[in-house]
Amino acid sequence: MNKAVFILLVLAAVTAAQPAGAQEADSTAAAAADSTGKVSAPSSLLAAKVAQGGSSPDSSKTDAEAGRWLIPQWTGRYRASESEYRLGSGMGLTFEPGAGWHGSSTIDIARRDYRGRDMSDINERFNNTAIRIVPGLYNINFGLGQDYLRQKAIGLARSGGDMVIENKFFNTGATWERAEFWAEKSRFALLGRAGGGQNDFKYDKNLQANASGYLWYGIGSRINVSGGYGVWRKVEDSDVSGRQFDNMPSKMDTVSAKVGVGSGEKKLLFIDYKRTAGVIRKVDPPRGNSLEVIENPDLAIMERSTRAEEKLTARSKMQPMSFLSLDLEYVREYFNQQNLVDDRLSKETEKQDIKAKVGYRYAGSGFADFEITKSDDDVDYGPVSLSSYTQSENSIKASVKQDISDSVRVVLRGSGSLKQQFYKKKDANPRDADYLYYSLLADLDAGLPLNIRAGVKFIYKYNERINIDASLSNDNNTEFTYWVVPRFTLRPALWFEIGQEYEIKMEYTEFTFKENENYLDRTTIMNTNAKFKFYRSHLAINHRYQFIDTGSYLAPPEGGERLYGRTNESYEHRMSFRYEYMPTTEFAIYTFSNYRFQQSNRLGAIDGEMGILSTRYYDSGEMTLGLKRVTK
Repeated sequence: MNKAVFILLVLAAVTAAQPAGAQEADSTAAAAADSTGKVSAPSSLLAAKVAQGGSSPDSSKTDAEAGRWLIPQWTGRYRASESEYRLGSGMGLTFEPGAGWHGSSTIDIARRDYRGRDMSDINERFNNTAIRIVPGLYNINFGLGQDYLRQKAIGLARSGGDMVIENKFFNTGATWERAEFWAEKSRFALLGRAGGGQNDFKYDKNLQANASGYLWYGIGSRINVSGGYGVWRKVEDSDVSGRQFDNMPSKMDTVSAKVGVGSGEKKLLFIDYKRTAGVIRKVDPPRGNSLEVIENPDLAIMERSTRAEEKLTARSKMQPMSFLSLDLEYVREYFNQQNLVDDRLSKETEKQDIKAKVGYRYAGSGFADFEITKSDDDVDYGPVSLSSYTQSENSIKASVKQDISDSVRVVLRGSGSLKQQFYKKKDANPRDADYLYYSLLADLDAGLPLNIRAGVKFIYKYNERINIDASLSNDNNTEFTYWVVPRFTLRPALWFEIGQEYEIKMEYTEFTFKENENYLDRTTIMNTNAKFKFYRSHLAINHRYQFIDTGSYLAPPEGGERLYGRTNESYEHRMSFRYEYMPTTEFAIYTFSNYRFQQSNRLGAIDGEMGILSTRYYDSGEMTLGLKRVTK
């Protein structure tokens, strides 16, 4: 028995919890302090409660009243496929002694082995978190952990080589939630983090700090104004085989503002603006190839990336009459990243959307709406790239919902759009094209006697591509999709439910100027679900059968009518099983497993008749077993 499997078995015998590794916060998100008051926090379950302003037991309650001193959890996992198999276990304890305190200690180990190759990956995570929450006043949190990942590189440049990432970290933070500065709501947060370790070809040490806050003011009963500001700072040192990169500073600032006029969701006017800007400095390998740095540390570079991001949303929801509504929306998004060394990663994008939607309730049981949208995109990958383009799209949508009776509903929905894409370097990249899309959906849903619910859905799609350059007209094509989905659900008893959905789909692609180039894909799917509830148990079973074949309509060499010939077919069965048993009201044992089998056949002529030229088989599956303390 190897060392990793032995560790997993020992951990499974102790106690357990879901894995909760701490990862370095994204620099942009970490600086964000939008006017909802959500601020980044350490990435653990308990820290997430802080970031979301989660509730906690009242500090006046005794520990017995809080009632959850220890909450154990454990999960074991096994998964196998045609190319690999995985084994994992996660465990730990959550502490809730009362007085607003929460704590957790979690550990997770996973191993992946590759079939037919002497290669394996190991992933280990260890995390400790402590938080105190005083509702409406403040919360404080502390975190300490370590992540370890060793995996085999599979790229051609360093296939089979080890890639090791190991980091240790400590973080702490505090949030003040009591309203200040005469605001109705406010939140101010501080977060610090120290970490370091091996990251493939380099060793890093870094310090990070976040500071953010927001204020929300109400003016009368129908006007509210809010604003937020956040800063993120980071200093990092890197060591690449003795070559030092010291004191690399990074920063990101975020400002946000919101104005609302009106009450509830249907505001007469709502404006939301957010801007993030800063610079990131870190050590990168040349052209992303870390093997070159491992072999020659002098090739390591310090990349400097400046980033700016903006989003403006203006929205209005009006209801001039009880049966008529009007929604207007304008959204502008801008992103700019400029890399000093590797300018291939530089990118500048701008997107603008304008939408108008009218809703009309023509009867108590009927509703119709009509929507018009215009979108414009400008994507620039730098002066060297041939892929930079501009794009414009205009679309219309309409739908009708009608209740025929209390148990029968009909939905009709249609849409059409024209998209035009133009590449900025037309001489080198003449792939400018127009795209035309149409779609139609009809859905009938009915409740029948004996607790039966049935329905059927029909979908039709038409997609056409037209290349503007005449030299590329041979690629002009049209795609047709026909899709029928009947379904039913039967519930003969409160403890038993069974349902089935049957899908028939045909996708046909036809090239405008190539008679013998076309594709027809036919798909048949039958999906069956069954659910059982008895005593303290829940059981869910699912089976999915799928058949797909592919072919083309081709004219015989001697001429004549085109005939359909199949080239490929595949059969697939998927089975899943989920079971949960609660021996007590606060303790649950659960298991999950699935299995997938697929057979793929390549078809062709054998002695003048259609037959199977070759066959491939695939199978995979997984199993999970665990126990947990259920809290409500």
